Amino acid sequence: MTKALRQGAILFIIVQLAGLASMLIWPFGRVTGPFLWGTAFIALFPGNIAAGLLVEKYLWNTGLSLRVLSIIEIPLLLLFNGFCGSQRSIGGMVSCEAAIVQVPRA
Repeated sequence: MTKALRQGAILFIIVQLAGLASMLIWPFGRVTGPFLWGTAFIALFPGNIAAGLLVEKYLWNTGLSLRVLSIIEIPLLLLFNGFCGSQRSIGGMVSCEAAIVQVPRA
């Protein structure tokens, strides 16, 4: 693994962990809540949007609680962000934003 790739992977992990921490903490902060929400939104983009769409599309009326749906959403958004980040760092022309829009309709 090259030094630049290793540094990019470490940076990706740090940003994703900061985003996840902000996502989990923001509902409990009265003063810092909006800042933490914005931090989570920016740090986890575009995976948070894509995972939310997938969870709502396929699991919304299945009887699962909101807590379970939120737990399912976390690995999906990390996978999506990892896929998009790896494609961009390799130089592939995969449009992750287009993948969000093209969620298959049932």
